[in-house]
Amino acid sequence: MHPALRYTSVVLAFCITSAGYAQQEAFFVPSERAPVYQDLESTQLLSNPAQDPVSWPDANIVHWPAFDSAPLAAVDAVNDSQPGHPFRVGAVRPIPLGNLTVQTNGTSSVLADGTSLWTLKLHVPGALNVRVHFSSFSLPDGASVVVCGVGGAYAHSFEGEGLAQAGAFWSQTVWSDTVLIEYRSGAGPGQPNIEIDQILHGYRMPEPAVIDLPMPQPEDGSPRGGSCLEDVSCHSVDANACDSVGQMDYISGGFGYVCTGALLNDADPNTLAGYFLTANHCISDQATASTLEVFWFYQTLTCNGTIQIGPSTLGSTLLANSSGSDFCFLRLADDPENGQGLAAWTTAGPSNPVHGIHHPGGSYKRYSAGHLTSAAPICGSYPLSNYWYLDWDTGMTHGGSSGSPLFNPAWQVVGQLYGHCYFTGCEPDCTNASCNNHIYGRLDVSYPSIAGHLNSVASDDGFEDNDSLAQARRITAGAHFLKLIDFDDYFAVTTCSQGNVVVTATFATAQMDLDLFLLTPTNGQLAASTGSGGTESITGSRPPGTYIIRVNKDHGWGGDYTLTISAPNDGIGPDCNSNGVPDACDLNVLSNLRSDFSHTSNPTGRWSYGYYQWTGLPIDPDNFVLFPHVPAIGGVYTAGWQWYSSSIGGEPNVLHNEGVPANGVPTGWTTLHPGLSAQGSVARWTAPLSGTAHIWGQTLPGDAAAERLHILKEGTGMNGM
Repeated sequence: MHPALRYTSVVLAFCITSAGYAQQEAFFVPSERAPVYQDLESTQLLSNPAQDPVSWPDANIVHWPAFDSAPLAAVDAVNDSQPGHPFRVGAVRPIPLGNLTVQTNGTSSVLADGTSLWTLKLHVPGALNVRVHFSSFSLPDGASVVVCGVGGAYAHSFEGEGLAQAGAFWSQTVWSDTVLIEYRSGAGPGQPNIEIDQILHGYRMPEPAVIDLPMPQPEDGSPRGGSCLEDVSCHSVDANACDSVGQMDYISGGFGYVCTGALLNDADPNTLAGYFLTANHCISDQATASTLEVFWFYQTLTCNGTIQIGPSTLGSTLLANSSGSDFCFLRLADDPENGQGLAAWTTAGPSNPVHGIHHPGGSYKRYSAGHLTSAAPICGSYPLSNYWYLDWDTGMTHGGSSGSPLFNPAWQVVGQLYGHCYFTGCEPDCTNASCNNHIYGRLDVSYPSIAGHLNSVASDDGFEDNDSLAQARRITAGAHFLKLIDFDDYFAVTTCSQGNVVVTATFATAQMDLDLFLLTPTNGQLAASTGSGGTESITGSRPPGTYIIRVNKDHGWGGDYTLTISAPNDGIGPDCNSNGVPDACDLNVLSNLRSDFSHTSNPTGRWSYGYYQWTGLPIDPDNFVLFPHVPAIGGVYTAGWQWYSSSIGGEPNVLHNEGVPANGVPTGWTTLHPGLSAQGSVARWTAPLSGTAHIWGQTLPGDAAAERLHILKEGTGMNGM
C-alpha cells in the first residue's frame, strides 16, 4: 500500500516513519471577543420604496442564458474522489452582450429631493448564488452603490473607489439568482464610473437555509449530512474559539472555491486586528486574497436545529504564506466588529484530545475531536517536523474544511488543516481511521513568519482611552494630530456662547475611511459627515454647551488623522464667557478622573498618578512619587484592567477597569489602591488657571479593609473621610 494526500496538489508514493514531534520554546496569546458595531452606511434601496424591487422596469434587466453545470459536476465528482483538487463551487461567466455601464444599461431617474438614481437587475437562471465583478468603479464623494438580492436581502454598500479603494473588486455573495444594483448620487459634483464585466455563478453550494452536504460514504439517514459530520452546536466548545472560525469563499482561475479559516488574537491590548489563518493551498497570492469573502456565525442555533448565517467580511491582504507548513496568514480588509471571537493560540506542542471546527463543503459549522498520532501512514514530503498527524474519534473533515484551525485541549490554535494522508485504496471516511491520517500544518513552524504581526503593539495618541461616549476626552480648539487604531475616538468640547462650530478630520484613504459625528452628551446625533474621500467636515451654528465629537473608523485598519476644531470660546481659556471672572463655565467638567484615564501616558493632561509616604497631614508636595507603568504582578488583575503602579511590588497603584465589574469596581471606574507600608495612592490634578474649582465625586467600597480618603490642596487637607 502507498500513502496519498487529499486536498493537495501532490500525490506521494512512499511512506516514512518518525520518532515523534520536536519541542521548542512556546509563545501564546489568550482569546478575545470583538465588539459589535452598527453599520453606519445605508443599504436600503431608494427606488420604488413602496414596492418590491422585483417590479423595476423590464428595461433594466440583464438576463444570462441557461447554464449547463453537468460537465463541471462530472469533473468535480472525479476531482472530489482524488487528491490534488480544491473544492469548487462556482464558475465565472462573462456578460452576455458586453460589459455593463451606467451609460449603456439600466434605468436612470431623479427623486423629488434631487437624488439621481441608476438601477440595474441581473438575472442568472439556475444560480444558487451570485457575485458581481466591477472592473471599473469610481464614485463622486457622497455617492454610493448598493448591491443586494430581491427585497434588499444580503445588501452591501460601496463608496469611492469601492472595496479597499481598489477601483476593481468582487462584490459580496447574493444568495439568489437575481441581483439588484442601485447607484445613488451624493451632494458633490461628478459622474459615476461603473463597469461590470463578469459574474460568479454558484452552481454547487446550496442555500444556507437548506444546505446538506453529501459524504463519500452511504448516508445513515440523519438530517444533517451523515454520521461523519458532527454539528458544532451539539458539542461543548469554547465560545471564542467557535466564533473565530469563518467560512471562506474565494475566486481563482475563473472558478469559485470554499475553505475555512480562523481569526487569531494578537498581543496588542489596544487593537482588534483581523488576522486570519488558513491554508496556503487555499490562498497563495494577493490576487486571490482580494476576492476573499468570510462568512461569520454560519451554524445552527441549536443542536441539529435551524441554520443561521451572519454577516460577512470582504477582501484581505496577504501578509505571509508558505507551502512548507501550508499556512496562509491574511489581514482582513476590515477588522472584526460583529462580535466574532479572536482565537487563542500557542506554539507549544498539543496534547490530546485535539479539536477541529470547520465548514465542510462550504456548509455550516461542524466539529471533530481526535488524538495525535505518529503511526503510519506518514506522507514523506509532509513530515512530522512540519505537520501534526491525527485520527478523528468524533466527526470528520471534508473538502472545504481545509485551512480550519486545530485546537489543543485549552482551545488554543496549534495548526491549520492541510488534508489527508492515506494508503492507496483506503480513501478516508468515518470507518477506516487505521489506514489514513489527517494532516495539519504546525503553527510553531509557521510562527517565525507571522510573529512580527501577532506580537506588534501599535502606539496610540495621548487622548486614549477615549473609545466610548463615557470616555470622551476634553479637547480644545485648534489642530490635533491623532491616531485611530481601534474603532472610535470620542472627544468633548465646551462652548460658552452661540457661534459656529467647525470640526474637520483629514486622513489617508489608503489606510482607512473615517466618518465624523457631532453628538449631544447623551448620544443624540446633531450632524454627520460620512463621505468616501479623505476629508470629513461638520459645520453649524450651535448654542453654548458641551458637544461630543465621534470619529469612527468605517473601513480599513486605522492610522493617523488630523482633527481640526473651531469653536467660539471653547471652554478652556481663563474667561471663556467674557464675564470678567473665572466661573463654572470656564471649568465646566474640565477634567474627569474616570474618562481622562490613560494607560499610555503618565502624566496625562492635567492628571498624574503616584503616591505619598503617609506620615500624617500636612503632606509635602515635593515628596510625591510618580508611578511608572508596570504590568500586573502575579496575574492578580485580568486583562480588563489598565494600571500604573510603583516598582516596589505592584502596590500602591491606580487602576482603571475596562473589563467587567470586579473587586467592587464597576466598568469604566478608576480605583486607588494603597501600599503595604503606609503608602497612599494619589491621583493629582493640576489646575489650568486661577479661580474657583468645583470638585464633585463619588466613592464606592473596594476591599474589606478600612479606608481613608483625603482631598488635599497643595498637601493640606480640605476634606477627609
